[in-house]
Amino acid sequence: MAIAYSYIRFSSAEQNKGDSLRRQIELSENYAAQHGLTIDTKFSFKDLGLSAYDKSNITKGALGEFLKLVESGRIKVGSYLLVESLDRLSRAQVLDALVVFIGILTAGITIVTLSDGQVYSRETTNDNWSNLIISIAIMSRATEESAVKSKRIRASWDQKRTNIDNKRLTARCPYWMRPKAGNIGFELIPEHVETVKLIFQMAKDGLGNGTIVKRLNSEKVKNFSNKTDGWHESYIQKLFTNTAIYGEFQMNTQRDGSIAAFGDPIKDYFPAVMTKEEWMYVNSLRKERQTKGGASKGKTLSNLFSGLLVCGYCGGRMNMGAHTKRKRDGTTHSEKFVGCSTGRRGRGCYYIIWNYKDIEQQILKFCKSVDFADILNNKGSAATLLETVQLELIKVQSAIAENKPKLAALVGLLESGQVDGLSSIIGRVAELEKTQIILLDRQASLEHEISIQIEEQSGNLLQKQAMNELLNKLEDLEAEELRDLRIKIAQRIKRAIHQVALYPGGNLYTRFQRDDLTKKMMDEGFAESRLHEYFDHYDKNNSRENRFMTILFKNMEVTTISKDGVRENRQLVTEEEYLNKLRPE
Repeated sequence: MAIAYSYIRFSSAEQNKGDSLRRQIELSENYAAQHGLTIDTKFSFKDLGLSAYDKSNITKGALGEFLKLVESGRIKVGSYLLVESLDRLSRAQVLDALVVFIGILTAGITIVTLSDGQVYSRETTNDNWSNLIISIAIMSRATEESAVKSKRIRASWDQKRTNIDNKRLTARCPYWMRPKAGNIGFELIPEHVETVKLIFQMAKDGLGNGTIVKRLNSEKVKNFSNKTDGWHESYIQKLFTNTAIYGEFQMNTQRDGSIAAFGDPIKDYFPAVMTKEEWMYVNSLRKERQTKGGASKGKTLSNLFSGLLVCGYCGGRMNMGAHTKRKRDGTTHSEKFVGCSTGRRGRGCYYIIWNYKDIEQQILKFCKSVDFADILNNKGSAATLLETVQLELIKVQSAIAENKPKLAALVGLLESGQVDGLSSIIGRVAELEKTQIILLDRQASLEHEISIQIEEQSGNLLQKQAMNELLNKLEDLEAEELRDLRIKIAQRIKRAIHQVALYPGGNLYTRFQRDDLTKKMMDEGFAESRLHEYFDHYDKNNSRENRFMTILFKNMEVTTISKDGVRENRQLVTEEEYLNKLRPE
């Protein structure tokens, strides 16, 4: 008996509630029974809720898997593919659909359309090419139907947009609000809004998605849908990216199997929970934590300076480790330390460890004397910088606005078909679209930058008094409260400090620096024995007792701290001068 494979597809989840699935299964079983075929049960080829118009069923669905199995030979020549109709396979453009159709036939697979009993195989199509014409006509009709449906949906949305002041586009809305009575507007649900604000505040304090979820679930905060399975990280992530938080509504459509924005966003469509600047600021903090390193999942946040510590000798990462020490009473305890990852791997630097607790104490002691707001909020330079960024944003927005009608006019010409120099117009459209994408990316970047500067100038995170209050509490808290406090401190430190370069052996030359200096001095006539004497004397006078660190702030000020305290007060440096500081004096 020949093996038959049933392929079932429908494009919307709603059809799953109806009769579509049962009907297609029944048709396959009846045909197989009547024609002596055995339906394979090893593989299941069902695309439930996937479109064939945008080829989702091929690019990420079961039909794509079927084609791969045919190509690999796991589905044998002479097998049958049973489908309700050809439009179940593809509703893409005719040539694209035909490639799939012919590819299956040339691989030796017979296609049967159950609705009309048509059988398509390599042999029957070669013998009677009219079958191919019929199949092309069917596929063409399916494409046209999908295109018309797509245009109707778009036209419907366009019509709704024109009536937006008189009627809601849709009753669907985020969980923290509900539709007002009638057809206009939405209203916030107070208890849900408080939860949204709590989540954003936790993110502002430095907590990651996982920690936020644990906190919400442990404190039994109800989720918006009142489901009993609590909160999930995936929803928290979606919440942070949802522009409805500040009142914006973005319509979406499916394109090539993915969700894509459709049309321009509609401002002030929903009631806002916070301003756009506040939303952008929290997201900029989250983005920065991803680059610099966020809070660890430990109980106390073991490293306040994750992503900040570098080796002063080579510029490499300083990694944290731990070793166990035995006390006089026989008990043991673990001590954390940091060391150069380059030196640890024997790649031309020193592996001299530095007790992490000592590093933390020195930096935090120094932080108590620093007015972080003064560092970041130099009023004159900050205001000038903000004004510069705002002016650039205006220019970018103006360029975007100028491009829109140009692009629309060119697209209109192409759609009319009544145009000379088609290739040059297509090239110009592509060029404008590329420019528009670059401008929109720059606009988003500038808006983020502005929101950060506005928030920082308010000083609500970085005032010296607020920082000192946090530091003074460190000795009094335990467990979860201590971890939360350390996360807040780490957050504030990373807003002000760009990098901390550690010199755990004092002033030392790296191997490469020694080699360079040796070559240079020998070229100048120094004897090799004198060079050895120089390096021996140099190393003896530089040891762990002379270790120090340099702190580079975001405003390019540098402070050097030794074991005895501040060795060099804050001074403004250029990037080149700072890089020179990452070398022994």
